[in-house]
Amino acid sequence: MIIDVIIPVYNGAKYIKRCIESVIDNAFLCKKKATVKITVINDGSTDNTDAILQQLRRKYRQLTIYEQPNSGAGSARNLGIESTEGDYIVFLDADDWLPENALLNLAGMALDTQADAVFGKHSYCVGNYPVNSIVSGGLMFHQSGIINQYDDYFLARITPGIRAKMFKRSLFKHLRFPKERIKWEDLAVVPALLARADRIAYVNKCVYYYSAHFNTTVHDFLFRCDVFDIFRSLRILKENLIDMWRYEEFRKEYCSILTMHVLFRVENVATWIDTSKAKKDKLIKSILDKLTKLYPNWRDDPILTDPEKKIQDSLFWFRIKKYL
Repeated sequence: MIIDVIIPVYNGAKYIKRCIESVIDNAFLCKKKATVKITVINDGSTDNTDAILQQLRRKYRQLTIYEQPNSGAGSARNLGIESTEGDYIVFLDADDWLPENALLNLAGMALDTQADAVFGKHSYCVGNYPVNSIVSGGLMFHQSGIINQYDDYFLARITPGIRAKMFKRSLFKHLRFPKERIKWEDLAVVPALLARADRIAYVNKCVYYYSAHFNTTVHDFLFRCDVFDIFRSLRILKENLIDMWRYEEFRKEYCSILTMHVLFRVENVATWIDTSKAKKDKLIKSILDKLTKLYPNWRDDPILTDPEKKIQDSLFWFRIKKYL
């Protein structure tokens, strides 16, 4: 088995060495089960990233580097997909890193189950210190092994983030990240990949360390993205499902994904935007009006009403209940 680890980086001089060397350590630990190759896409960095990458390339033969003008993480990931040929693909952001044995656990599960996609827990980290290990989306798994993606609204409730997941290359046939630079681009792709997979397996271990830069996340939301990008990502996801002939099969889950992720953006606006109540309410109304136009019955969606499927986050409900 060959695993390609694809790392897009933009101005990541502070973190990229830790990121790459965590993959090198993993490659050594899982060499009996898989060959690991690392592909870094330098997305037009203007800091010292390139010099660090060149130094690391001289040291590690598993490392291949490509450069492109700054085009965004989605474009960089697409270049990584098209430039590699391994059996499975893992994506890793430059400021994140892999725990010990992450790839060994993912590869072992893929070999044991012949799964098309394998996912595990991720830990939020402050500095170099993991805070917790979770499976996002309110899903609870206690045992590793094959799961049934058709049960329990799995597609709607599993996190659409690309982290802590390994995908068989064949799932990417005619499927890429959005070419346009948009926020929440993973949402346009990850549910489609999971919908295409015949077998999905879960590893009940942490396989990804995620750097929690809360101030950066808020800043990007306030100044670098359009909250209505969420609708662009969801439109692309729907188009991907239609192109794959999977939309009718997963229509209910898509409607729940639409509802849930638009409401997450409402929560962001309600919590993070520092403006007058009138302006905030006007923006939230425009978001919910667009949701209603796309899905008139969203308030009755199981993700909001069914106790077994609804979002299990009391703080989320507290923040948005006045808008429902």
